[in-house]
Amino acid sequence: LESASEADEFDDDYEFSQNAQAAIKHLNPRDFSLQYSGTYLRDFAFQELELSYRMYFSQIASDDHYIPSGFFFHLRKNLGGLKRFSTFYYLVSSMETFFDLLDKQYDTYHKHQDFKSSDYYYKYYKQYPSLFKDYFSQYSKNHKYQNDYYEQFGNKNQEEFQKWSTTRIAKLLNIDPEEAEELEGQFMFQIFNGERFFAFNNQTIEQFPSLVKKYFEDFEDGFAYNVTKFYQQQAVTLAFPLATGLPFTYTLKTPTMFKFEFEATATTHPSIFKSPAGFPEKEYDDFVYMPRWFNGSADVNFAYSRLVDAKVGFVTPFDHQRYVAGYQKKFQGYLPFSFDFGFDFENNDFEVNVQPLE
Repeated sequence: LESASEADEFDDDYEFSQNAQAAIKHLNPRDFSLQYSGTYLRDFAFQELELSYRMYFSQIASDDHYIPSGFFFHLRKNLGGLKRFSTFYYLVSSMETFFDLLDKQYDTYHKHQDFKSSDYYYKYYKQYPSLFKDYFSQYSKNHKYQNDYYEQFGNKNQEEFQKWSTTRIAKLLNIDPEEAEELEGQFMFQIFNGERFFAFNNQTIEQFPSLVKKYFEDFEDGFAYNVTKFYQQQAVTLAFPLATGLPFTYTLKTPTMFKFEFEATATTHPSIFKSPAGFPEKEYDDFVYMPRWFNGSADVNFAYSRLVDAKVGFVTPFDHQRYVAGYQKKFQGYLPFSFDFGFDFENNDFEVNVQPLE
């Protein structure tokens, strides 16, 4: 309404603007922030070009997180009567559970604490035999809390601990714990003139550690990826009779090619590939260790090509001839490059070098 009320006195929509100005007085003056659910509409129209666009997006507020648990985006294009639609959305049952699950899939122990471990001091003092005795004092200092724990509880009967376990207490008090609801989510987007839909749950996210380990194993040996897509970005065919009775035809085709090549090698320390990660039933840790540093290099080839082919004409049935006038526009882009990178997470030192691929 606020946008519609800004029309000029001499605009064609002046009467509509007057009605919008009268309705503005009934709008709620409260400014609703993005933490609430809402729906937003925006229209764009170009009368001379017979073009119009309507953008629609809405969000569903989450009751346990500031990020919405649902988001929808829809764009409708009207090109002289030819309608095209673009859609994207995601839905998650609980954003807090979603981020908690993601947080449990990795561990930053190696990043900050591993250099303080006994293994670090053992390797360090092993290089200097004269200082090796300091290793034991350093180990005792860093594991003092363990010594205090065993001094206090080492001689306790193990059954005494089991007597007051949380499971036993809940049973004595007749407490029925509520089972956590399984996380569920889905998202959809459009790419290569097609729709892609994905659904996920707890098990999907919990497989990330084993997948990450597999990919880093491939990266250390040399990883290559190649994707090539051919698709029609737009395809339109119109036919109707002219005043002379001859059939008129209009065709529009936009064949498109997309190609992406990627070759990379990378190393991490400590090695993510060699660090335990996987499924608990296989006696592996169910998270990925964050490395201290991450180094590697990659070669990238990116190519994009498109042809716009439009034809108008008519057919003469008596001699089976077709008279055509056409328009073609070609576009092609090619971007080859390589880059080296070095990420030192322990010292927050990051470096990336990019250069053309020879």
